[in-house]
Amino acid sequence: MRKAPGKVLAILVVGLLAGCSSQHGSSIDPNRGIAPQALPLLRFGPDEDGSLTRVKVVAGLKKEFAAADSNHDGVLDSDEVRAVNERRWQRDGEKASPLVDWSRDGVLDFKEFAAIDLSLFDQFDANGDGVLTAREFTGKKPANSRP
Repeated sequence: MRKAPGKVLAILVVGLLAGCSSQHGSSIDPNRGIAPQALPLLRFGPDEDGSLTRVKVVAGLKKEFAAADSNHDGVLDSDEVRAVNERRWQRDGEKASPLVDWSRDGVLDFKEFAAIDLSLFDQFDANGDGVLTAREFTGKKPANSRP
């Protein structure tokens, strides 16, 4: 039995619309214009206007850190770090940023845990106002950016 062309078209339109919706409900389309290096920051859920605040990133990182700290001692030991790195590898593949014990004391504190994401945020926050705009996510610097 052949489907009516109108039904097929309706199914295609619904599928296309569903595919266009963002996973975080933001107006940022991660496939258009976003600098690839900024994509990991999208997991913190930019606002409807495509902006993302440093405060929101820090809050998200604190949640991730608390979830990773399975024994609730305020630091990540080598087993907890390994588990986080495995999840990052599964999620991001070759673009994954592994956690590193920069202080070489055998554990990671929150500062070490958050270093890569906060550094990334700061690199894209061209004017240093603590808010990434949709334009800053593209890596294009506004006229009033920092030197």
